[in-house]
Amino acid sequence: GLQVEMKSREIVAARTRYLTEHPNLVQSLFAPFFCMGYFHATRRVQIKSILLTAGIVALVLGVRRVAQPWRGIIDLGVVLGLTWGIVSIAVFVYMAFATEGFDHSPETPTDT
Repeated sequence: GLQVEMKSREIVAARTRYLTEHPNLVQSLFAPFFCMGYFHATRRVQIKSILLTAGIVALVLGVRRVAQPWRGIIDLGVVLGLTWGIVSIAVFVYMAFATEGFDHSPETPTDT
């Protein structure tokens, strides 16, 4: 059959729900990093998170060299993208807690 890969927003929402159901001091203290998959995650999720972060850092360093007005246009795109991302993640986190049909894996090493 056809397998559909989970998107980052589903993983973040599932890991947020997982953290509330399995409280842990270290994971709670570093909740943003836990939910993004930097630790206590499958190897695939960890690599994906690290590569995404490295890509963002590289883009920030590259965009710093872009002249106006192009830099302003890029900044507007970043604001729109971040807004869309926040709304998207908020919707999926709401679904993770409010719907019974949210069966996405938190992609932790102990998942089967």
